[in-house]
Amino acid sequence: MSSIDCTTMSLEQLRALRTVVDSRILSMDSTDSKDKKEKKEKKPKRASQGTAWADFGKKVSEEHALDYSAFKEAAENKQGVMPRFASQYREKNKAEWESFQAEWNAAHPKMTKGAAAP
Repeated sequence: MSSIDCTTMSLEQLRALRTVVDSRILSMDSTDSKDKKEKKEKKPKRASQGTAWADFGKKVSEEHALDYSAFKEAAENKQGVMPRFASQYREKNKAEWESFQAEWNAAHPKMTKGAAAP
């Protein structure tokens, strides 16, 4: 890398130099950003198998769509509506939940750390 003696340069020359340096810095930053994005995209994501509770909530909200939509409309707090609906459903239908959970656990054996995903 060469050094530039700026003490002998005019104001116009300094401004021109600054423009060149700024554009070079910007081009280097955009190249670095592209490299980082490419690296992030190449990382394989760890597969998640979900939970029995999440799958049960989805199943119940789909099978009882009319009840679920009425529950959702009546809810003051719109966040976490499906888990609340599923909780109430589970309280009234414990046998169904226990059956679903047993089937789900049999179909989704727990993975140990370091084990490869199926």
